Amino acid sequence: ETLDTGAQTQPDSKEGFYLGPEKCELDPKDLDPRWSMHNARNLWPSPEKLPQFQPFMEHYRHTLTRIAQRMLKYLALGLDLNANFFDEPFQKPLGILRLLHYSPSTPSDPSRGIFAAGAHCDFGMLTLLALMEFQGWNCLIAIPSNGYVFLWLKMRSL
Repeated sequence: ETLDTGAQTQPDSKEGFYLGPEKCELDPKDLDPRWSMHNARNLWPSPEKLPQFQPFMEHYRHTLTRIAQRMLKYLALGLDLNANFFDEPFQKPLGILRLLHYSPSTPSDPSRGIFAAGAHCDFGMLTLLALMEFQGWNCLIAIPSNGYVFLWLKMRSL
């Protein structure tokens, strides 16, 4: 995957394992064809080798989905909307859990166009990050001011 084709000379060096709902709850006719990948079943490691991996990760993804749904209520209140404003559009959320590993053997070197993960915008409504004290996460925010002013913020763990 190359997230920033303008700046990167090589694909991202991260490794990832992506998990979605075990069975897509959306009717395929209501799903935009660009998102058809979310109708696929997850590919799990062998239960003989990792017997608790699938049940643990399904529980973890479900828990994060519930946290995200609760956070949407706070977001609505922060926007002076009814707390239930986002309930209907997110009745059947399509939350994806991405387990990412950034190898220390392939560190980012921006001067050579090498990035563990190139600059990108996340898609969807909400992104939760487990930073684990990792340094280097930045977030670009747009502030309305006769158009927009863009600021980079260094992120830290809470």
